[in-house]
Amino acid sequence: MSTLKRNLWILVLALSTFIAACDKSEDEPIPSTVAKFTFTATNTQTAPCVVTFTNQSIEATNYAWEFGDGRTSTDKDPVMSFATPGTFKVKLVATNSKNTDIMTNTSTVTVDLVIADPNAGKSRVLYFGDRATGKVHKVILNGQTPTIQNVSSGGIGKPYGIAIDETNRKIYVGDNVNFKIYRYDFDGTNQTSIWDGSSDATIDGPYGLAIAEGKLYFTSNKGIHMVNFDGTGHSVAIPTVSTTAPEFPLGLAYNPKDKKFYFTNDKLDFTGGVWSVKMDGTGFTKLVDGVDGTAIALDTTGTGKIYFADYGIGIKRCDMSGANPTKIGDVGAKATWGIAVDAYAKKVYWSFTISNLDPDCKIIQANLDGSSSIDWITNVNAKAITIDTFR
Repeated sequence: MSTLKRNLWILVLALSTFIAACDKSEDEPIPSTVAKFTFTATNTQTAPCVVTFTNQSIEATNYAWEFGDGRTSTDKDPVMSFATPGTFKVKLVATNSKNTDIMTNTSTVTVDLVIADPNAGKSRVLYFGDRATGKVHKVILNGQTPTIQNVSSGGIGKPYGIAIDETNRKIYVGDNVNFKIYRYDFDGTNQTSIWDGSSDATIDGPYGLAIAEGKLYFTSNKGIHMVNFDGTGHSVAIPTVSTTAPEFPLGLAYNPKDKKFYFTNDKLDFTGGVWSVKMDGTGFTKLVDGVDGTAIALDTTGTGKIYFADYGIGIKRCDMSGANPTKIGDVGAKATWGIAVDAYAKKVYWSFTISNLDPDCKIIQANLDGSSSIDWITNVNAKAITIDTFR
């Protein structure tokens, strides 16, 4: 073969290889940006939980996240906390700012993130002491017509205080006639008298009850008492005296956020008012002056509110500092010994007492600001009220 023919053959072969290569490159797809992610959650994806997002986007250099609740992020693999249940539409926009030769350099994907409600399928229960029957009753808070169920068998004189130990599933009720505190299981069984002050003629109590930091507290003319859940270890943890305000704590509530007790002070014989005090007995503070208070309850959600009964005037609500006391509801002719706040359903309940003994009284339900009040339960003589949040 001559040199000319050989060179011509090499040229044809090279040109054919080039054309084949071009055809092959045109057949291959041009890469594009694709947004993609997965996630894992703590607490079995039940509120509150922490969600870790793992970015699996293709051909992307920049990321813009939206989490369905107003929060955003530009992190590649963000970690977010979700305190409340719900369905959150999580959107990821992935872009490529470096490779402009790709077919598509922006991609969006949206995924529904479902955070489960820890209280789903559970019930809230309102308990109250009834002086007419001498029993503790309960009502399931399910949005239906309230149905009263018996918890205890009877024999309670003046149930002025009631508290729930949700951890150990116990109910504590103070009897101001027999000067005792009774304990029950949630179903009313295993009634036990855990504290008996009947042998001490100097004690006028118990009145209000509250559970705080693993102990049971109650009020009397001597101050705020403390006992173990089985009644042992009794002491007057925060003493008061009749000559210095506050003289006689009545209603009692505890705020775990600031670790303070909030209480009403007797005004029948003393100076009255709504007060707070630290758990160690220091820092007595008068929050609202001139109140002839009995029952008290707290809404500790958000900035918090104090609810209290002002004898002969009405149910009032104020800030945790005592500012802005406002009447939100009416009371009966006799003292109100029961207020309970259902922060979950945004409702407040209180006893409307017409007589001391007869079943001619009622429990009123209202919104937290007192609006839309209704006679929720009638023909009872309700005293102390409390709510078992969920179980």
